[in-house]
Amino acid sequence: MADLAETNMALKAALGAAYTDAWVADGTLHVAVTDTSFFEAIRAAGAVPVQAAFSAADLQAALRLVHDTGAAAGTEFHSLSFSGQTGITAQVPAEQVEPLRAALSAAALPGNVPVAVAVSTGVGVPLDPNNS
Repeated sequence: MADLAETNMALKAALGAAYTDAWVADGTLHVAVTDTSFFEAIRAAGAVPVQAAFSAADLQAALRLVHDTGAAAGTEFHSLSFSGQTGITAQVPAEQVEPLRAALSAAALPGNVPVAVAVSTGVGVPLDPNNS
């Protein structure tokens, strides 16, 4: 796995703004980029290229906007996750789903970053290491 991490870091540096995200599936590194001209370089590094619909910068800007919009609306985020594969997922209490969706629909999200707002099953609770 260390080789995949090193390959990812090298590709991220080489691809610059075109790099969106990377993940490992079935032991193979997949690298999402906004510019398909980098596909051959990604393959040459031993990874699988994936066409991304949005940039890493757009993903980070959209994440900030979702957080700030939710905070302004008093949203209790139970989880706020993001990836270059799926975009952003916000998990909130059931009664806050529609208000957050409405607030986000009025916001100008950058790029083509998909945002999903879902009902949370509750806040995760860390395991107590002393209660084994």
